[in-house]
Amino acid sequence: MKILVSAYSCEPGRGSEPGKSWNWAYELARSGQEVWVLTSLNGKPAIEAFLASQPTPRLHFVYLGRPFVPAFTEPFRVQLQNMRWQRQALSIARDLDKKVDFDLVQHISFSSLQVGSQLWRLGKPFVFGPIGGGQTAPRGFRRHLRGGWIAELLRSFVVRYFTGTLFAARSTVANSDLVLVVNEETRDWVERLGARRVEHMVSYGISGSLLANPSERCRHDVNCLKILWVGRLLPRKGVLLALEALARIDPSTNFHCTILGDGEQGRYLPEWIKGLGLTDRVEWRGQVPWQEAIKAYRTHDVFVYSSLRDSEGLQLLEAMAGGAAVLTLDHHGSRLAVPDSAGIKVPVGSPEETAASLAGALERLAREPETLKAMSISGMKWAAENTWEKKVARAIERYKTLARDRSIRTVSPGRRSLSGNA
Repeated sequence: MKILVSAYSCEPGRGSEPGKSWNWAYELARSGQEVWVLTSLNGKPAIEAFLASQPTPRLHFVYLGRPFVPAFTEPFRVQLQNMRWQRQALSIARDLDKKVDFDLVQHISFSSLQVGSQLWRLGKPFVFGPIGGGQTAPRGFRRHLRGGWIAELLRSFVVRYFTGTLFAARSTVANSDLVLVVNEETRDWVERLGARRVEHMVSYGISGSLLANPSERCRHDVNCLKILWVGRLLPRKGVLLALEALARIDPSTNFHCTILGDGEQGRYLPEWIKGLGLTDRVEWRGQVPWQEAIKAYRTHDVFVYSSLRDSEGLQLLEAMAGGAAVLTLDHHGSRLAVPDSAGIKVPVGSPEETAASLAGALERLAREPETLKAMSISGMKWAAENTWEKKVARAIERYKTLARDRSIRTVSPGRRSLSGNA
């Protein structure tokens, strides 16, 4: 197949959006597809260096500069910049399609429902996603969003009251042959916007090298529950919620928590740890190399993912690959990305109720080593089925079905008025 990939942010050796886009495109090419990637100039040095050392003949890149967007447009600056970038990408894609005649087009990044994509206008089988964007932070967690509450409030307002009227979202969804979503909140919006076909897909994968050997997983101290928190210390990541849960754990429960990461809330973290009486039980190591985080997943019992808003989290998959049981909130991407057998998902209520539920779950895992072991094994099996190679192989089967039936891209009269482009 000849596939065109839209990947605004794409770079090898990175996490989040850049790494996800790179791995999708790279595995598509490795599987035998001929892949063209439209991406921004930011990732060019790393991409060219990688391809020079590991030539991948079926993988082609076209670079576009990122348009200027004034700083006063925060917190929506990146989204606005991406929407302007996509207009440039469409023009280039049309010229490229005349030469290549693509079988299928996929938009991967920016993976936001509200930003949408322009490439459905090529008139080829079009896959939108995997995307998020329908999720919002729960109400009542203002103090946990310290340093970012106003921005979060603005974003939630836009999602709740404007998603249904945004032309970019409506037109993209209505003209997609397949929309891949990463959480139920986004699926609800996509279906309301008239999607023809919607499927859930965890957007991240992992390298097979990250899979821990179950025989190497053992508790070095069965009397102490080793807890891990990994992520950027952004307001929406909810590190304060995790700390409040730790402070509620029964004093008779022996545990130790390691926090890896840094960011906006790093300035408050020492104060929070001290104020909650956790100085002897919580160690903050700050930003560490990625390999150190991977090692930590293999040496800790439980990974706590307390994010108040996230499409999903790569750390969830990395933690399961390393054999750590997962404790997370039962919402957004976590709800679908973590099988029930691999962890505990607690309901989101008030901050006090949520912290109490997290604490209770940790106490349970501390006193039930067999449950902890069973979750570890289940998580490793789940991760093994979500390597990049296996994920992309499954995706290609979907894409071949779409490509065999080009007539599915025929725009119906009802959709002509929406797109404004026959």
